[in-house]
Amino acid sequence: MSSSRARNHQDLVWEAQHFKHFHRRYVKHFMIRSYHSKTRWRQLRRECHMNIFSYLYLHATRIKSTPRGKWSDNNE
Repeated sequence: MSSSRARNHQDLVWEAQHFKHFHRRYVKHFMIRSYHSKTRWRQLRRECHMNIFSYLYLHATRIKSTPRGKWSDNNE
């Protein structure tokens, strides 16, 4: 029990020493994430899903249409 308490104390000391260095980037990253999640996350997710599905459908039809099943239209 005492060893775990000492280890936690060391971790707290390390966090206190490195808090000023990581605080700005963490807050900035968190603010950007919250901003994007609140404003554009649903729109971005819908656009990404549509692009991915259209891309997969395009390549699936292209693979089915090609005789050897290559990913390119150059079958000469």
